[in-house]
Amino acid sequence: MLLSQLYLKRLHYYQNRDEYTARVGQPPPPFDPTKRPKYWRDLYPIAQGLPEMEYKMLATGPAGLPIRHPQTGRPYLRTVAMWADEAAAVNLPTGATNAPGEDVPPVQVPLEPLGETQYLDWPADGDTLAERMALVVVRDRRDELMRPATWRLREQQLLERIAEKLGVTI
Repeated sequence: MLLSQLYLKRLHYYQNRDEYTARVGQPPPPFDPTKRPKYWRDLYPIAQGLPEMEYKMLATGPAGLPIRHPQTGRPYLRTVAMWADEAAAVNLPTGATNAPGEDVPPVQVPLEPLGETQYLDWPADGDTLAERMALVVVRDRRDELMRPATWRLREQQLLERIAEKLGVTI
């Protein structure tokens, strides 16, 4: 499963300033190059009168790429606290080339909590094309248990010979 399928459902996402204007009916606030770009907003904390909100986000390094958990070696989620007014605001770049702040990795999109059997992983050969192109995928241990074993031809032939010697029909 793609990580984007875990994006927190109540958030409002915007690809760019034009989409924000079209959906909200007014232009977004001016881009602040001293802050990281932010393409989503969460109005829930303000509506509930909360001063801040905690989010689960993909742990990334300074370049915005996922980092490995020191024990598991897999990508992981970290908890990030954000003030309510910051959560409700966007910081959409203008799209200008070489403009200050345009080349900074964006604020990660908050995610729904992982299910008990779900975990984050790196893409692998057996994944769909979309998953192989992603930086991180969500896996489910239940799917792995249900997935039939795949045998190479040589292994299949060996099992058939063993079954034949034992008089077992397969």
